[in-house]
Amino acid sequence: PFSTPHLPPTYLASAVDHSLSRSFEMEEEALRAAMEDAFLEGAVEWRADTILQTLRMDKLDAWIRGEGLADEIEGLKSEIDEVMATVSYVKGRAVGNRRMARSLAALKQKLFDADDAVDELDYYRLQHHIVEVEGGQHALPSSSNAHNRFASDGVTQSFTTATTTTAAVTLQEPEGMHEAARVDHGTSMGDGDNILPRRGRGKKRSPHWIDFDEIYDTDGKTVGAKCRHCKKKLKYDGKQGPRVLMTHSNSARCKNTREPRPQPPSHSSMDDATENATPVAVSNSPSIPRMGTNPEPTQITAAVAHPWNKDEISSKIQKITHQLQGIRGDVTKDLNMLGSHYGASSAHHQSTASDPSRRTSSLLQGKVYGRDKEKNTIIQLMTAGKSDSLTVVPIVGIGGTGKTALVQFVYNDPKVQNQFDHSIWVWVSNSFDEMRLTKEMLDVVPQEKHEGLCSLDKLQQVLKTHIESKRVLLILDDVWDGMNDGKLDLILAPFKSSNANGNVILVTTRYLSVAKRMGTTEPVVLHALGGYDFWLLFKARAFRDENYEGNLTNIGREIAGKLKGNPLAAVTAGELLRVDLTVDHWTKILKDEGWKLLGLSGGIMSSLKFSYDQLPYHLHQCLTFCSIFPDNHEFLDEELVRIWISQGFVKQSNPSKRLEDIGMDYLSDLVNLSYFQRVVRKDSYVVCGLMHDFSRIVSRTDCAIIDGLECTDILPTVQHLSVECKKDQHGNVSWSSKFKEDLRKTVTSVRKLRTLLLIGQYDCSFFQSFEDIFQKAHYIRLLQISATFQDFNSLVRSSVNPTHLRYLKLTVNEVQGDLPQVLSNFCHLQVLDVGSNTHLDVAHGMNNLVSLRHLVVASIYRIGKLTSLQTLSNFSVQDSNGFRIIELQSMNDLSQLMISQLQNVKTLEEACGAGLRYKRHLEKLHLSWNMSDVESDSDGSNESDSDGSNESDSDDSNESANVMSSEPSTSKETEECLQTEVLEGLEPHNNLKHLQITGYNGATSPSWLTRNISLSYLQTLYLNGCGEWRILPSLRGLPFLAKLNLRNMPKLEEVSVPSLEELVLVKMPKLERCSCLSLRELNSCLRVLKIINCIALKVFDLFGNGHKLNIEQKSWLPRIWELIIHNCPLLLPSARILKMMNMVLTRIVLRSFLMSCWR
Repeated sequence: PFSTPHLPPTYLASAVDHSLSRSFEMEEEALRAAMEDAFLEGAVEWRADTILQTLRMDKLDAWIRGEGLADEIEGLKSEIDEVMATVSYVKGRAVGNRRMARSLAALKQKLFDADDAVDELDYYRLQHHIVEVEGGQHALPSSSNAHNRFASDGVTQSFTTATTTTAAVTLQEPEGMHEAARVDHGTSMGDGDNILPRRGRGKKRSPHWIDFDEIYDTDGKTVGAKCRHCKKKLKYDGKQGPRVLMTHSNSARCKNTREPRPQPPSHSSMDDATENATPVAVSNSPSIPRMGTNPEPTQITAAVAHPWNKDEISSKIQKITHQLQGIRGDVTKDLNMLGSHYGASSAHHQSTASDPSRRTSSLLQGKVYGRDKEKNTIIQLMTAGKSDSLTVVPIVGIGGTGKTALVQFVYNDPKVQNQFDHSIWVWVSNSFDEMRLTKEMLDVVPQEKHEGLCSLDKLQQVLKTHIESKRVLLILDDVWDGMNDGKLDLILAPFKSSNANGNVILVTTRYLSVAKRMGTTEPVVLHALGGYDFWLLFKARAFRDENYEGNLTNIGREIAGKLKGNPLAAVTAGELLRVDLTVDHWTKILKDEGWKLLGLSGGIMSSLKFSYDQLPYHLHQCLTFCSIFPDNHEFLDEELVRIWISQGFVKQSNPSKRLEDIGMDYLSDLVNLSYFQRVVRKDSYVVCGLMHDFSRIVSRTDCAIIDGLECTDILPTVQHLSVECKKDQHGNVSWSSKFKEDLRKTVTSVRKLRTLLLIGQYDCSFFQSFEDIFQKAHYIRLLQISATFQDFNSLVRSSVNPTHLRYLKLTVNEVQGDLPQVLSNFCHLQVLDVGSNTHLDVAHGMNNLVSLRHLVVASIYRIGKLTSLQTLSNFSVQDSNGFRIIELQSMNDLSQLMISQLQNVKTLEEACGAGLRYKRHLEKLHLSWNMSDVESDSDGSNESDSDGSNESDSDDSNESANVMSSEPSTSKETEECLQTEVLEGLEPHNNLKHLQITGYNGATSPSWLTRNISLSYLQTLYLNGCGEWRILPSLRGLPFLAKLNLRNMPKLEEVSVPSLEELVLVKMPKLERCSCLSLRELNSCLRVLKIINCIALKVFDLFGNGHKLNIEQKSWLPRIWELIIHNCPLLLPSARILKMMNMVLTRIVLRSFLMSCWR
């Protein structure tokens, strides 16, 4: 049922000879290069526009002018405008023109340099903002001395021990040291080539202080100095102090104890400075003792960015501007050489999709494997439509899933043919031509009736007249996304007449968006074939015998496993393998993955390329970036969008929408275009099938993955890298010395790394071995690692440059840990994710993270300063300054918020002070009281109930494990009254979509939950441990409510539910009745039903024992896919419902033994 790939003669010959010919390798390389070149224009235009958008920010523009860099920036902006104007004339002509492609690639790389420089300026602006406006604790390294270049990326600055009112940290006092000391939270640059401590308002310091720690008296006055090398203490007295320091530094005794000092880099460029810089550890300060542990001496260090140096950054910007000008000149020269007569290649995208060799017909070309269920579904949809209307059934799936073969399977079924007077097959393609399509439809009309007609109107009139009073089956095969609704209505008008007589249209498309627009039924989505059916298809294609069993079976199964159930991939691989049925040949195909060759016309990669060519650039970069994640990696939608934002892939195209919302639109587009698919029963997404493999092939210049213990070469242009740590058969990770050396050479060749994913668990030896690699990664924007807190803290303190980092995710298995103080320097950080399962000690100064948008970590002191924050996974209320609920008042950008320990809120006024009513972006809200009073979320059944439908289950258990219970100071009645007032004061904005209330012991529900206008957009309501409620408030005023989850409510006696998609009732021992506001709607909509440990429940309308249920036998819970009823002995469905249940059991997979529920 699939077209056979055309194998080049060169490849067939080489297959017999067991080696690929050089000519075919060159052809394949040219195809890959052409695909990369096709997106160069988009890459240049996107990056150029991104830089200009950044420079247009009012705050940055004002700061640049204030610092005297306006001329340099204006020159850069002007040149970038010229670049965009020049590239607009390329119009696809770089494809096939390697000279021009190289120039565009050079422009792309140089624009990334400009982007980094502008981002560096913005980092300095934020540092100044923190210091001068916000009163932050960390001063910005600054200097106007053009020769001051010792400090650079990766350099570390030791802090002296101290106690301060701002840091509130008590440091261990070294033996024999009696003077009070304090931590200097920043550095400044003085005379000479050294990093110097900064005190006061930028007062000039002696350069010799680089070798000393200051000693202060109780008034904060400098009275002495301690040598960082020989540890000798010196008296420091006024004007003679610098001379004392210099004399000691030059003494032979001191020199013999110190490490060789790194030489400052040359003045050629800032890049050279960062490339040659050597990290320096300059102190052994005592450690901060931790509660309940034995304090051990450790070094407290902080990674700092480039020192702010106006002359150097000015020189760098001018150099980039000059280089852009030169490369732009090369592009202009290439365009002039081609001349205006040279046709643009912008038709590249369209021509591939409308390739006539891809035409299809209605003839079934072979046996169809594994699609009987889908066939029966389509036929059922075709026959279920009304006799006087048009039924459109869309079939959707990525290239190679067998859409055309399935429709041929249906089209040629005798039962289908007998139902229609006419059957018409039309191949649509990306070239939507109304005249062509209408003429092809007229094949069912005698030619003399339309011969010579050239008017579309006349042709359609003839077609309409001929099919009137007849039933017609129309196949529209391979419909693309370029058609608007007007064109669709025009082409289908003859079939929509008042005398439609039950006409049916089957549409095949790669795009879910097309299926949704055209279909009158739910789309039939084709996924990978099941393992058994796919193995039969594979054998039929490779051996021409689906029953083959022989010496190639094992290696054949190994190859089949790599094809991910894609039928066209089986056809492609089968054709290659059948050339030579030997173990050597098959082993080579397995090793080379020959089915992935782009040059196989009609092959799977060629098919996927047709879709890929249509992608706009903003979606192209989002898709290809995902290739650095492991195969079948499940992405959480919000997490994936935040990753894209950290890389600058999401652009503020709509001022009224937040970046996160625009990113969600991108993901929706990729789902509708069938590049991503949603994982059933989970709120996660995966890249569809072999599209992940295809993305890796075409993104090699920007993305790379080091998988397992093999280290392959990667290109120096790579910006996004992942290293996956895999365990051996014994569950151990062994890093061979050869692998470490290969990895070191591979990674150090990459100068502009922006993403580093370390997937798997890494030990301290790995981080120690590759510390220099991290130090050279100056431009990292995303860092994701799995490590212990100790290894993570050591890495961040010593090696991670804070200048550009946007996204930091740490996965740990420890139950307790702390974050390093140096994180407060990461002014651009947008996402900090350390997980919600670990109790953290967060360093002071973290409220300097003014760009932070999403925080998955414990509470931060005075978090209210982080007004850009959108996600706050857990704000734990405490009865102390900096942790009271008033901190939330000005955080009006929050979209997701959990507030725990609400028993520490004592008045209605305090609760109102959080200002939840004014947070119009707030969509997810979890309000939690003391969880120690709430029973475990365990269902009490043998089921894990871990389907992910309630993410907060784990959060609750973690909270109860990690939060100390506070004893009530008032009577139970007073406490209940107080909780009622507090909940009333926590009224959210009416835009809220998801609400969870946990551990609330007030006797009544808040008034805002039942008012018609308060929560009109609410979609999910989750109540857990609301122990005093007896009756659930009316939910009639929640028109969009789709999920209702009620747990651990021991006094609840009655529930009245609206139309829902998901209903969960767990551990409610007094619940007797569950009535339905709209029984028919609930029955038709419900997808998930769980009733567990409701031992008193007798009446449930849906089971026909409390309300007359007038529905057809086949229509009871038609959309259900999960049904669990456990330990509900009094819930007895009627005999009629029991009979319908048995029919449901054939449609769904139960997670518990249903009938045991009524023993």
